Amino acid sequence: MKIKTGNESIQYLTRSLNKKDLSSSIYWNEHHKNLKFDGIDFEGLSMLGNSKKRSFKNLVLNFFGNILAFRNIFKSLNFSNLFCFISIDLKARRISKVVNSVYDFDRLRHTLTLVYLNKTISQIGKGKNIAIIGDGFGTLTTLLGVVNPENTRILVNLNKSLLVDLIYIKRFYSQNFDDYVTLVTDLDSLNVALEQKKKIICITAEDSYLLKYVNLTMVFNIASMQEMNNHDIDKYFHLFRHSSECIFYCCNRKEKVLEDGTINRIYNYPWVIEDTLLMNEICPWHQYFPVITPPFYKKYDGLVIHILAKLKSIS
Repeated sequence: MKIKTGNESIQYLTRSLNKKDLSSSIYWNEHHKNLKFDGIDFEGLSMLGNSKKRSFKNLVLNFFGNILAFRNIFKSLNFSNLFCFISIDLKARRISKVVNSVYDFDRLRHTLTLVYLNKTISQIGKGKNIAIIGDGFGTLTTLLGVVNPENTRILVNLNKSLLVDLIYIKRFYSQNFDDYVTLVTDLDSLNVALEQKKKIICITAEDSYLLKYVNLTMVFNIASMQEMNNHDIDKYFHLFRHSSECIFYCCNRKEKVLEDGTINRIYNYPWVIEDTLLMNEICPWHQYFPVITPPFYKKYDGLVIHILAKLKSIS
């Protein structure tokens, strides 16, 4: 069975750009409504985070903004994790340069996440499957690829967000994009992609049921479950639990009220008593973000918690 190349995946998602995404929450229905793509550039990307083009002004503003917003984080780096930070930070900066994007606070937050989880990630081993549920501009997907290149990344996102991810991933992988990346839409194409050991296997949120058939070693969700419907959160947890040993890194708002009044609480996610809790604390790099007016940093609207847990398997 022939599977989609990277460019065929982009064409497929572009054709579905104006179709209703059945997996989209009211939050994303609202914030995706102005997203347009002309085959080269996007309009209406503001709610997907920051990915400003590189310019002297943007580079200077982000440099000082990052220092101020994350000053306490930098102070806390000790000798052992300072070396790790420098190594991953240099990789992240190279990616940012290749995709022509400023190394902004969104990218730095992902660097700090991988520094923090370095020991866990290094123990995963080779040839494993790592899932990213909801990326932005392919930031975590590309960074994991240079930090942990031996493993397959399973990227799941809403149609429009996934298209944005793929455009930025293409900028990074360039000549190898068609070979490294595929979009799967059914079990047969998933099995072919896994057999061919594709570097990045993309799945739309509507087809997320396919995660049931992937043995996931680790899953990342950073600041997007807080924007999902509660039944979708329940669904993802159920899918993760089909893996034999799945470690889940979940970094989301302690509480967030969606536009329809739905209250999303991280401690109400479907954790069970048999889950092994490895970490549960306030996420230090998700408390402030840089702005262009004094004092050049601002608090997030709500408290952000990150949890690392080994999920109880139902397989």
